[in-house]
Amino acid sequence: MSPDVLTLVPTERTAPVPSFDAEPLGDSPGAGVKLKGSDSWCGLSCGLVGILFATGVLTFVAAQFFREFGWPDWSLALVIVPGAAAALGLLGYGLMVRWAVHPAEAAVFPWPLRPGSAGEVRFAQRLKKGLALRELRAELKCVERARYRVGTDTRTDTADRHVVTLPPVDLSPEGGAFEPARQAVTAVWEIAIPEDAPPSLDSANNDVDWTLDVTLVIDRHPDASTTFKLNVV
Repeated sequence: MSPDVLTLVPTERTAPVPSFDAEPLGDSPGAGVKLKGSDSWCGLSCGLVGILFATGVLTFVAAQFFREFGWPDWSLALVIVPGAAAALGLLGYGLMVRWAVHPAEAAVFPWPLRPGSAGEVRFAQRLKKGLALRELRAELKCVERARYRVGTDTRTDTADRHVVTLPPVDLSPEGGAFEPARQAVTAVWEIAIPEDAPPSLDSANNDVDWTLDVTLVIDRHPDASTTFKLNVV
């Protein structure tokens, strides 16, 4: 969808902003904060609930359909088995990531971030076991969501207002950016907020979310993805 569809005017600093779970690193106005990555169990739980709910609804509908046409009961396995396999696959994926790495953290300087200025992010994630790491990827994103009514329906349009891919960090043995003895992945990125960028916003009809999405790419293993919510004013 074209960003032109979402026409968010410049926002006053008194506008409602999202809440942030940030630990201050100092008392000065420009001091940074420490952020913890979003809990992957939240997304995992929502995914499992969604799969199980959809499987249950489809099983109920299929049972009525099969009963009407006299199909045997084992035909329900055509619905139940794929749903159970998807749920187990998602659960296994989440557990493998959980057993491999600790929750990631990031220090952001300064805080809050301001349009037209630059900031710094220091990322760190400890490992729980030896892994064959490939690289660390990061993306700075600004996403706007606008909600409006069309008749009796409520619609939500989403547009990427700003997306920047940050320089990847080569974690392979040849790259030399990862020290196995430390069992921790670290990186430092410079981030720049455009001067005309919209600030963070959390209102009844509009949301503007700034995030830093980091992905730890691992060989022969599910990647570990973390999202940090940033405050731009």
